[in-house]
Amino acid sequence: MFELKAKTEKLQSVKSDASISKCLEYSEYPNELGALLKDFEVSIQFTGIKKHFADDKEERLTGTYTITRTSTNRTISFDFGFSLNDTEMISAFELVNAVKRDRKEFVDGLLYTALACCASDYYIPIDFEDFCSEFSYSEDSIKAKNTWEACLKQSSKLRKIFTEDEINFLPQ
Repeated sequence: MFELKAKTEKLQSVKSDASISKCLEYSEYPNELGALLKDFEVSIQFTGIKKHFADDKEERLTGTYTITRTSTNRTISFDFGFSLNDTEMISAFELVNAVKRDRKEFVDGLLYTALACCASDYYIPIDFEDFCSEFSYSEDSIKAKNTWEACLKQSSKLRKIFTEDEINFLPQ
């Protein structure tokens, strides 16, 4: 079992029986997701505590998830900024050697976090005006346009390893 020792430690795999169970619990298609997960490896490289988004006011735990589909040998990676709550929890682990149960709960949730992120990032409107309407951005905003382009790039990555049917199996 992985135990976070440093904020930049590489976790070889975030798949464990406990992490898979958590994902299956939050999927509308647990049987299909269980079969799908046999074809994937998911790992994370923690990259430290820093500002993740351009407009972050506080630093947060960050990492890069890597997902590989073993049957096709296709791999994607994406940067991720954890919640401020998770960041505080990780800092507590390192500073006061917090209770193992809390650390295990965080680690067991890493697979769910990656898959739920994939599910939410897969469907992005290809039309900028539709994107702005759906996510309440101004069509006159350069920041909104940059965000839309980044979202399209992420969606394109995900489409390289997940089909539209498969993305619906992921936890929401």
